[in-house]
Amino acid sequence: TLIMKDKWGDIPLLYAFWCSAPVEVLDLLVESYKTLHSDYEFDWKGMIETMTKRYASLLNIQMLISTLQKYYPDREYDLQQVVIELATWDTNQTTQAT
Repeated sequence: TLIMKDKWGDIPLLYAFWCSAPVEVLDLLVESYKTLHSDYEFDWKGMIETMTKRYASLLNIQMLISTLQKYYPDREYDLQQVVIELATWDTNQTTQAT
């Protein structure tokens, strides 16, 4: 069930970050993923986008990014590009609302 997606396409790890799970729980989950599903590719960018678009706290988003950097230091991601895309999304949402 670690990699099972819900009807929105999200995995349990996303909810652990979203709900401010203790660091020990997050570490246990990520270590379990690495042990039991070592070939599973996390969609870190998608998780960041989901949490941002659904107004998760900045602290929780920072914890997600810190965990990514801690457990997958060689994983390439363009955080600047993610921020630009999210800023564009936010601008588009504001424009559509008016």
